[in-house]
Amino acid sequence: YGQIRHNMQRRGYPPLGVDIPSPDFAAIGRAMGCHGVTIESPGDLGEELGKALVADRPTVLHMMEGETSA
Repeated sequence: YGQIRHNMQRRGYPPLGVDIPSPDFAAIGRAMGCHGVTIESPGDLGEELGKALVADRPTVLHMMEGETSA
């Protein structure tokens, strides 16, 4: 979709329908009965990973990286 977006902009068209947002994987995990956590800082990873290792159910760790919006 990035190439399509680039071509649309190059030709002067508004980039409609080419930005696909990232799903909230932590929320999807919670909806399926897992423990779901969104990690926005690398410093939080160790704590959340420790919790995941002792949890009584599967855990989804959704790690945010870099820019999160287009």
